[in-house]
Amino acid sequence: MEFRNPRSVMYPHRLALRMPRGCLGLLACVLARVSFATPADAPVVEGEADGSDIAFHCAPERSSVILADQPQRLRRGYEARVIDLGSLVVYGKADSRGEVLRIGTKALTSECGALTVVIRGAYYNANPQGELGAAEDYAVVTIREQDRVLLGPIALGTCSKGSPRYDTHAKCPEEWATHVEMHAVQNGAYSVQLQHAYYEWMTVTP
Repeated sequence: MEFRNPRSVMYPHRLALRMPRGCLGLLACVLARVSFATPADAPVVEGEADGSDIAFHCAPERSSVILADQPQRLRRGYEARVIDLGSLVVYGKADSRGEVLRIGTKALTSECGALTVVIRGAYYNANPQGELGAAEDYAVVTIREQDRVLLGPIALGTCSKGSPRYDTHAKCPEEWATHVEMHAVQNGAYSVQLQHAYYEWMTVTP
């Protein structure tokens, strides 16, 4: 008997420093080589995100950041910024059949107080007609303080545990989150909260 077990759980973390990770597998390294860091092509605008954008709320005076893959209620003291996820994925020219492929990604860098938030586009399949090709693109977030990586990479969205395609940029489920909060606290540390939502597939034999 097979069944799907969706889980959603919130894990609070306390973090002072996290070292950057290397490429997660050969495919991730290859994708990194075809990425483009062109923040000007993916502007941050003020306002509220809709279902196709990344919600990015910032309180600069407190070095406090909230990121989510769904619209969020704006809290007092925060400014709402909108990241157009579609602008972070690069498409090639159409072929003779009028079909296009994803050929790379872009990164957007934005400051929030002492924090630097880097948001890069990501996708499951370069071919929109292939398996998971029609699935929505997603974002991978890294948060730094100057040159130190404090958090990330964290993929924004819901993943399926045990499926390699979800582990290309960030391992499911611990490095995937639907909601990320990071707040400066005492002694140079940061309080981090990640809300995870993932599917886990199992086979049960009687």
